[in-house]
Amino acid sequence: MAQWKFFSKNAVVEWATGSPRCVEHFQKQCGGDCFWGEDLFVDQCLWKVLGVRRENDFRILLEDHCEPPADWATCTEAD
Repeated sequence: MAQWKFFSKNAVVEWATGSPRCVEHFQKQCGGDCFWGEDLFVDQCLWKVLGVRRENDFRILLEDHCEPPADWATCTEAD
């Protein structure tokens, strides 16, 4: 199942202008690409290098590996 990521306009602007700083930062830190997928790279870049504040709203979307409620896949609520 695909993951969805939502970014504010400001986060996209920060990413567009700051991603080269992230590449340089993680090249130094990990001696390479840190063996991350793009989702973790973008997450760590925005958060740790560019200082973009993260807002998590776990009510919007769920994933099967994030301990969802038993009925999550059917899009129904038990209540």
